[in-house]
Amino acid sequence: AAAAAAAEVRKPLESQDDDARQDERAALLHDSRPEDGATLGSSSSYVDLAPPGEIFPAPARCSVSPTDASCCEPTEQDSSFSPATWRASTQAGGPHVALTAERPAEPRTEPATERQVEQVMDEEGAELPAEMCRFAGAGFVNFAGLTPRQKVVREIYYTEESYLRNLKTLVGLYVMPLQIEAAKEDSFVTAKEVNALFSDIGAVIRISEKLLGDMTAHLETESLDANIGKLFRDIAPLLKLYTAYVNSHHRALETHRMLLARPAYFEFCERCKQLPHSMSCSLDSFLILPVQRVPRYNLLLRQVLRFTPQDAPEHDGIVSALNMVSSVAMIINDNLRDHERRTAVLAVQNKFINNVQFVSPQRWLIRDGTLRKVCKRRTKPFYFVLFNDAIVYGSATGLPGLNVNRAGASRQQLYRLHRTIQLHDAEASACEDDAPTGEPQFQISSPMKSFKVVTECALDRDAWVKDLQAAIMEAQRIRKTRISAMPDSAFA
Repeated sequence: AAAAAAAEVRKPLESQDDDARQDERAALLHDSRPEDGATLGSSSSYVDLAPPGEIFPAPARCSVSPTDASCCEPTEQDSSFSPATWRASTQAGGPHVALTAERPAEPRTEPATERQVEQVMDEEGAELPAEMCRFAGAGFVNFAGLTPRQKVVREIYYTEESYLRNLKTLVGLYVMPLQIEAAKEDSFVTAKEVNALFSDIGAVIRISEKLLGDMTAHLETESLDANIGKLFRDIAPLLKLYTAYVNSHHRALETHRMLLARPAYFEFCERCKQLPHSMSCSLDSFLILPVQRVPRYNLLLRQVLRFTPQDAPEHDGIVSALNMVSSVAMIINDNLRDHERRTAVLAVQNKFINNVQFVSPQRWLIRDGTLRKVCKRRTKPFYFVLFNDAIVYGSATGLPGLNVNRAGASRQQLYRLHRTIQLHDAEASACEDDAPTGEPQFQISSPMKSFKVVTECALDRDAWVKDLQAAIMEAQRIRKTRISAMPDSAFA
């Protein structure tokens, strides 16, 4: 079922005719909710939804339609944005995208932290912290008369509303204009680069659309509080699709930073940032939103559970939903951590010539820096890199240059690898006697090579020794575990 739902998430969004769009623009809040039974693959232009009396005045409306993950093209009925509008606006020197709205979008505020949520008073009618009384649409959210649990549930709803609105602002301001620009012959950006910037954003949007639509339906029937656990149990399998977005997030940021060196792209981003709907937020601020969202689901569900009595009918459902969301959040966090580790190791690898290979699934960077190795006649500077399983060092090749062996490498100081020392059979210790240099030193010993290293100060020496000794102990523990797990026949 999860696989089928995931496949449905990736289906292209269905278009909407002009009459329906105009009817939707004039609809009341109750009537603007997505139709019952609508699938994840169908959608209309997003509107701010809430029952009467909780949001006032009328919410903001934006004419940008949601887009498919693989092809973010403006729909034919969306007269506020078209290739012609884009080109005319560009030639006139104006903003790159024309957005129509009765009111500007609300300021983007961060969801309340766990500490802020815990500040909620236990008695009924207590007010939430000011950070949680955020804007929704063009009006303020009224939490008066709600219990602490109801307030946290509303926090989930309104932050999801704001989150989805911001994702669609990202599509309208950046994704569609850049895809249109990439289709031109003399473009300042390629289609491959645009895909690297916005990978899997369409699937993320449709997951949020489903969750918000389901919550809206229950909110209008006053059953959201009793069904919040069930809604997250239903959506939890789809949240795993966030993993693909999180894994590609660093590549998106690197692509963005690389493109900023192009004057036309830099000017495009600056113009988008100045538009009212961006609220002066950069592209980086929009791209980080999906990375943060699932951990915030986890935080807010914990607070719902905190205010749910154990004998309440919905208690077990909240526990089940929290366990499912927590497991997804853990997977995402682990993948993000592993990706960050690989990225750091790859960055170090790109500093060395001759196609050295440092990247491996179980390796991560602990520290690096230029130290002086004690040689026979004098000390020489070397670039030292401490991984969790090895320490390597190399010498500078001369002037900074471009590593032609590494795709996409920028100009930087390059190094020639001298030696790699495995930590499982190494030792490290601080040298009490600083002679002959009179400077802080530490000793690295191994069957392969032993030598002393000079640092700038005692603090640097102690930091290197501490990290080395910890990494050596862990490498030796892992090696012993592997040896003990090997069958006796391996030693015959």
